[in-house]
Amino acid sequence: MQGRLEFLHRRPAQNYEEEENENQKLDEFVGNDVGLFASSEYDDEADALWEEIDKRMDSRRKDRREARLKEEIEKYRNSNPIMTEEFISLKRRLRTMSTEDWDSIPEIGDYSHKKKRRFESFVPVLEKARQEKEHVCTLDTKSLAAGGAETPWAQTPTTDLTAVGEGRGTVLSLKLDRLSESFSWLTVVDPKGYLTDPKSMKITSGAEVSDINKALLLLKLDFENNKHERGRRMC
Repeated sequence: MQGRLEFLHRRPAQNYEEEENENQKLDEFVGNDVGLFASSEYDDEADALWEEIDKRMDSRRKDRREARLKEEIEKYRNSNPIMTEEFISLKRRLRTMSTEDWDSIPEIGDYSHKKKRRFESFVPVLEKARQEKEHVCTLDTKSLAAGGAETPWAQTPTTDLTAVGEGRGTVLSLKLDRLSESFSWLTVVDPKGYLTDPKSMKITSGAEVSDINKALLLLKLDFENNKHERGRRMC
């Protein structure tokens, strides 16, 4: 009986330990809260409320940011004023000026383009430089005596045009001689003895004789064919 009672009393304790072990299983994302609100419905009203709270907090932070930025801008402008803002008070005071006050203001000329006087430095001149300047700037005694009328025309040699022409002819003849020597390999025709020159030729073969006969025959035919044309030219 005692063993049975112990078994009955220990069984509920074992079930409690198993339930406790199941509850101790942690979820990686939610943790111990897994299954805590699984049976409850999604509350849209709570989300709307939290959204309004976030907007309110953001607006408060925005107001603080804008106020801090405005304060920094004002501090910068006070330390670095703009030219127009610096004279605003003086411009407002100009409204109270009368016509006599305006006329009494002196007119200031435009001195912006005036050349400013620079600092002048003086350096002592060397004695050698002074002597050279005196030597260069000294006038010649001849020019002082003649009054500038004396010119060096008498010392200039007279140009002989005839000698210049002869020199050019000599140079031209030398150039022509050089050209004739350079073309000595070409055939030169004798203007006086071009007709009698063939007589001095020595014929050594029958082929040369036949060539000469052919040339004479061609010359004869050409003469007969162009007889009338030659007569017209002579007329």
